[in-house]
Amino acid sequence: MSKRTYKDYSIMNTTKKITIGLLVLTCAVLFFPACRNRAFLRQLQDMELGVKNPSSIEDLQSAISKYQGKIDDIITMEHRTGIWYKILGRRYMDKKMYKKAIESFQHALEYFPENQHVFYQIGVCAAILAKSTLDYPNMSSGERQAYFDLSVSAYKRAVELDPNYTRAVYALSVLYVFELNRPADAIAIMEPLAAKEKKPLDSLFILGRAYYMTGQYEKAIAAYDRIIKTSGSAEQRADAERNKAFVQNARGS
Repeated sequence: MSKRTYKDYSIMNTTKKITIGLLVLTCAVLFFPACRNRAFLRQLQDMELGVKNPSSIEDLQSAISKYQGKIDDIITMEHRTGIWYKILGRRYMDKKMYKKAIESFQHALEYFPENQHVFYQIGVCAAILAKSTLDYPNMSSGERQAYFDLSVSAYKRAVELDPNYTRAVYALSVLYVFELNRPADAIAIMEPLAAKEKKPLDSLFILGRAYYMTGQYEKAIAAYDRIIKTSGSAEQRADAERNKAFVQNARGS
C-alpha cells in the first residue's frame, strides 16, 4: 500500500473543514429562530418593493402606496376564500352532510362575521341534525341538545343582524313551538312579524299553535279565523278550520 503524501492529508483536511462548515451552516438554517426568519422575510419583501426604513413624509407615503397593493391583494383573496367556504357549505348541504356543512359555514364566518345568511344556514343544519333521530341513532341526548342550542343561537344571531330576516324568524319560531316547547318565545318574535305582513298566513299558523299551547284560546281562534278569511288556498283554509275546531273543543265550547 502506498504512503499518503503531505498533499493528500492537506486535501483531506480541507475537505473535512468544508464538510464541517456546511453542516454548521445547515444547522444554523434549520434552527434559526422563527422571529429571525420573519425578519428575514420582511427584508426580502422590502427589497422586492424597494422600501427600507422610511422616515421622511415622502418615503412613508411611497411605502404606503407600495404596500397598499399587497394589502388589497390579500383582502381580495380572503374575500374569495370566504365565498368558497359558503359555496362548500351549500354543496355539503345538498349532499346532506350537515356536520361538514356547519364546519364550512363556521369557517366562512371568519371572513364574514356579520353575515346573517351564514348564521341562518348554520341554524338550518344544526336543527336538521338535532331532529334526525333516524339518520343519527347513536347521537347522545346531550349532543342532540347541543345542536338544538346551536340552531337557536345561530337563528337568533341572524335576526339580531337583520330584524327583517323573515326566514330566520319563522325558522326560529318553528323550533320554539314544535321542538323545544317554548311557545311564549315564539309569540314574542312572531307577533311583530305578523303585524307587518299583509297576509301573514304562515305566521298565523305558528301563532295559532303557540296561543293554544299557552292557553290563549281566543287569540288562537282569531288567528285561524284570519287565515280562513284571507287565504286563497283551499287546503290552508281547511287546515285552519280543523285547528280552530280543535281549539274550540279544548276550550270547552
